[in-house]
Amino acid sequence: MPISPFDILSELPEDGMLGLFELHDRVTNHISNGSAEDQKVLHELYIRAVSQWVSESVDLEQYQKELVFNTDEIPPRKIQEAYNELNRRVSSLRNRLNEIDRQKRFKEEIDAAIRQSKPTYGFTRLSPDEKQEAHTHLNKCREIIEGANLDDRKRNDLLKHLNKLAAEIDKAGTSTEGFMNFLLESSLTAGKIGENAAPLLKEVKELVKTIAKARARDENVELPSGEDISLITDLSEDINGE
Repeated sequence: MPISPFDILSELPEDGMLGLFELHDRVTNHISNGSAEDQKVLHELYIRAVSQWVSESVDLEQYQKELVFNTDEIPPRKIQEAYNELNRRVSSLRNRLNEIDRQKRFKEEIDAAIRQSKPTYGFTRLSPDEKQEAHTHLNKCREIIEGANLDDRKRNDLLKHLNKLAAEIDKAGTSTEGFMNFLLESSLTAGKIGENAAPLLKEVKELVKTIAKARARDENVELPSGEDISLITDLSEDINGE
């Protein structure tokens, strides 16, 4: 059956990249099943079609230098070589994009596994805004601790704990255990730092609230609204009897 350019070029997907790969598959299929004469026609048809498709597609603008061949500048005896080279470049592009897509899917699978993971101490996935908010409260805690009247050993222990929490905040999946431990540690330290106790505990509570809200969202549960949420962080009052 004679090869019809219309069959090869018609009804390609509107998406530039998908259209390019569909064109590639159609021509490759025709070449593998066609006669030698058909193949000669298809080699030039493919080069012209790809050049036109890429030149007219906004989505493929960045690939023009790589994929647009001018058949008027290619000697007839070199058409097959040009076809082979263009075919190789399109195949390479497809492989590159497939690898990017594979890595994206792999990352999504990892992220999904993290979201589904429910260790006994809890995990959460902080949004960019929540990460920024948590770091803000954490940095204020650091400033207060650095200026508090504490012995060096205790101050260094608290600062090391803060550094671990800072790294935890930036992870894709954030463990909540360390934040609750820091709330307890800060509450036990409050009596030793005098006037700095109230500002420190205020920032620690706000930090823990940020983490708790994120975990509640991930686990699809509701925390008390408004001021009632302070019940989850009012540990210092119970410990110090205030």
